[in-house]
Amino acid sequence: MSGVLGEARDPHVARERLRMLLMSEPEDEVAGPVQRRLDATYAARLAAGEEALVEALASPRHLALLEQLDRLVADPPWTGVAKRSAGEVLPPLLGHDWARLEARMAAVPDAEDRDEALHDARKAAKRLRYAAETLRPAWAADARRLGDAARRFSDHLGERQDLVLVRSDLAAMADAAEAAGEPSRTWGALLGRADERRQQLDLALERRWRQTARPELRAWLG
Repeated sequence: MSGVLGEARDPHVARERLRMLLMSEPEDEVAGPVQRRLDATYAARLAAGEEALVEALASPRHLALLEQLDRLVADPPWTGVAKRSAGEVLPPLLGHDWARLEARMAAVPDAEDRDEALHDARKAAKRLRYAAETLRPAWAADARRLGDAARRFSDHLGERQDLVLVRSDLAAMADAAEAAGEPSRTWGALLGRADERRQQLDLALERRWRQTARPELRAWLG
């Protein structure tokens, strides 16, 4: 299901990112049918993604998942851990989510594919964020601060990942435009803007990670 959701989401995000990049170009510098090609490129992907999502939501697999969730809520499979206090159990579990994020960030410098490694770190940051948010009723300020830090970090990495996808799409559209005899300079400018923004995010990444990894944000995890 996550893959289907991504196929439905990614074209929306990429199209909006490219529209913002295009809007930042001076109008008299936009050469050729750039907007038309952009819209046409994503129209088919958007339609295909939405169709796949509708099919997935109506599939026997998804319906079975909903039934399993209903059974889980109606009759939870409690274990001995359920008899222990929330303060004893939950903060250490959140600590495991933090450790996962820390390990993935530690692996980034030596990763063969930096983009993929940072994408994995983003997924760990999102997991930490959502887990922290579930603890806010009991650990209001502590859980909120850690969750907010994880959200800001995942947003930073999310924008970077979106630009990775956008650049690939831009390169393909630039090639198609050139093959069709359309002016190419606007596509080159958009590629440059996308690369510049990603470089800005990379330069700010270490600072953003230091803010996320402050010891005081997780001191309560034990």
